[in-house]
Amino acid sequence: MRKKLIVSGCSFTDKDFESMSVPDYDCSFPKWPELLAKKLDMDCINLASSGAGNDYIYETLVDTIQSVDKDRIGLVIAAWSQSQRRSWQESKRLVWKNSRVDTKGDVFYWVKRTMRYWYSFQVLCERYN
Repeated sequence: MRKKLIVSGCSFTDKDFESMSVPDYDCSFPKWPELLAKKLDMDCINLASSGAGNDYIYETLVDTIQSVDKDRIGLVIAAWSQSQRRSWQESKRLVWKNSRVDTKGDVFYWVKRTMRYWYSFQVLCERYN
């Protein structure tokens, strides 16, 4: 039984990344989560999405950890994004939306919010070893 590598992040992690600044750039190369999973002999669950904020990263990891047999999880990595980004889910279609800069709060709030995600994620991972 192979273990699972579970990863979430923004464009640097997104397996389907497409460059907006250089549209003709070929981004079909394997991204780091797939390369790491191969090196660790694990199956990769890559949840990353370009433009994602730490809300998305945290919540997709929590949802996935809850749905996967804990004995099958080998490693979980949160590739955190910039603290001022904001992600939210539209309830009707459960589609994630992103904003480059959160219009609510300021840098002190954004950093504190991000640190809360970090701490909560650490506690969750320690809880399930």
